[in-house]
Amino acid sequence: MSLILFSALKNEGPFLLEWVAHHLVVGFERIVLYHNDTDDGSAELIAALGEVAPVSGHAHVVPEGVAPQRNAARLFMESGAARRGDWVMWLDLDEYLSLGRGATLPGWLRRTDRQARRRYRRDLGGICLHWRLMGSGGLTEWPGRQIGSHFTACAPRQRPMHETIKTLFVMSDDVVEMDPHRPILRPDAEGGYPLFIGGGGQQVDEVFWTYRYAGEGGPVSRVPRVNGMYGLGQVNHYSVRTRDVYALRRTRGRGAVTPAAGVRHDDEHFERMDANQAQDGAILAYLDPLEAEIARLMAHPPVAVAHERCRAILADRIATAAAGD
Repeated sequence: MSLILFSALKNEGPFLLEWVAHHLVVGFERIVLYHNDTDDGSAELIAALGEVAPVSGHAHVVPEGVAPQRNAARLFMESGAARRGDWVMWLDLDEYLSLGRGATLPGWLRRTDRQARRRYRRDLGGICLHWRLMGSGGLTEWPGRQIGSHFTACAPRQRPMHETIKTLFVMSDDVVEMDPHRPILRPDAEGGYPLFIGGGGQQVDEVFWTYRYAGEGGPVSRVPRVNGMYGLGQVNHYSVRTRDVYALRRTRGRGAVTPAAGVRHDDEHFERMDANQAQDGAILAYLDPLEAEIARLMAHPPVAVAHERCRAILADRIATAAAGD
């Protein structure tokens, strides 16, 4: 059994080092990254990280009319990188897994599986952890790091968007597709649908599985909020970061849809997603081991060079965008 983190990205170079380091600290054993059309140093940094960490990068060409993320997920599934019995999670580069009190995956999974089997008398097949929408904290310029006291402002727990989940699941022969939020299982899954629980430990509703095949649109990516919805952990979603780097997302495009779908990252979207009404610093429990892991990775000269190049390119593009305004 392996713990595998998957992501599909384009021009996320400045954020890669910290994101990779954090998720290695959390306990993922392999990180598999698919990238397309990168020109910000991402590919070079991924390659350098792969020399000192269990990180693999794969460039892919996106067919016309296909969403980049969907193409990357298909290639990942076809590659056989995740085998039956492996635990897999798909997180984007603005999403950070945070388990209770800075726990790490191996022990956390054992405890969660034990509790679920005791409650439901079934083996655990997946855990759906809720988003926590994090705001800019009033910062207008990117400080160079995501995890820190400068980014603890967030939306209140009652926000409807917090029903959105990201799923850590067991790969099986019944998984036919990966959505950014959850696996898609065949409608006639052998032995019925596996036990999936939400962040509060509750079993997900049957509609979580059947909606995808009822001709009603895309797969359900939400689980209703319950008391204790963050009891098992959460996914910090830094959707906007700061206004200067957010502006560059318009030029990068959206990975979940085709270019024909248009641009979403306008000022109205920033204001809607820039949630700063509450505070959540739970992820800071990882700060000390994160600093140590970043230092370890940066001690490898190719990583340090590639990371600084990504930062320089970001700074140049922010300056160019500002001058254009």
